Amino acid sequence: MKLLRYLLFIFPFLLISCDDDKDEPYADLFSIDVELGKYGGEVQIIKHECEVTINGKQQYIQVSLSGNFDNLNLRPPYSAHDWSMVTFGEASLSIHVLDNNTGAVRHDNVDFVVSKGSIKNEGTISIVQLPN
Repeated sequence: MKLLRYLLFIFPFLLISCDDDKDEPYADLFSIDVELGKYGGEVQIIKHECEVTINGKQQYIQVSLSGNFDNLNLRPPYSAHDWSMVTFGEASLSIHVLDNNTGAVRHDNVDFVVSKGSIKNEGTISIVQLPN
């Protein structure tokens, strides 16, 4: 009887530990490509994070995501500043950055999540705008 209780206690844990479908490994769902406006700038991409440094002129930053994913979602807040605006499509982001006449360096982050089924990858586009 003790053996039967022991088996009944252990059996659910065996099922959970053998179910490999639920514990899907980390997947590399996307890569980032950035295109800057006519004033250019500097782009550094490391895996799922990107830092864009631009001068103080108004310009658009076009971000394209390629890879094997179903959904792209921005993580709120989309932009915490009144000097940048983010719009997004199925596999792209467009970031409109206004002129920087403040005399200070401005920083903004756009965080997003791509997913395929239950697998998710997070990404960040960091914007650094120098003053005019």
